[in-house]
Amino acid sequence: MSNSNSIFVNKNNLECHRSWINDIEILSDTKVATVSEDNTIKIWDFNLNSCIRTIKSHTESVRSIIKIPNSTEILTTSWDETIKCHDFENFEMKYELKDDEELGPMLFLKQN
Repeated sequence: MSNSNSIFVNKNNLECHRSWINDIEILSDTKVATVSEDNTIKIWDFNLNSCIRTIKSHTESVRSIIKIPNSTEILTTSWDETIKCHDFENFEMKYELKDDEELGPMLFLKQN
């Protein structure tokens, strides 16, 4: 759902993303994650019809996201030349990979 100002909103009209959404990943039967040009990762809960957490660990646009199979971890890539791993249940960052050279954005190949 997006409005004419390209802001992602939930059913309660609460602003969440302030720019384009670059990728989305299903996390569970009730949760989904989105990543955006606004440098954030958002965790959404279908049962609550709302954004339950905003993760602000990247300093530039977040390009892609993938859930690690059989875990509660997600990997995200960004124009800030990092790959970050977060736990989407407790929202903590597990680790960060940074390339001193230009890593650039990576696109994860998602399996069907």
